[in-house]
Amino acid sequence: MNTVWVAKVGPGCNDSLKFQKNGGVKIYECEAGVTIHGSYTFSKDTLIITEKDDSHPEDNSKIMYFRVKYAIRKNYLYPIKAVS
Repeated sequence: MNTVWVAKVGPGCNDSLKFQKNGGVKIYECEAGVTIHGSYTFSKDTLIITEKDDSHPEDNSKIMYFRVKYAIRKNYLYPIKAVS
C-alpha cells in the first residue's frame, strides 16, 4: 500500500498509520509519543490491524496484542471494534 493515514488528535498532535507493502503497519500515537508495529489485512470493506504493543517500560515491556477493525468509507477509516 505504501500510504499514510493521519488523524488530528489536538493542536499540533497527529496520530498516523503508515502502511507498508509487506503487510506491516507503523502506528504513531501522538499523545503517548510511541510508535507501535503491527500487521494489516482486509475483509471486504473492513481493515483489520493487529498491533504489537511493547512500549510500556513500567510493566517490563510486556508484549500485548490488540486487534482493531476499521470500516472503510470513501477516503475515511471509522473504528468499529477493538479487541485485546
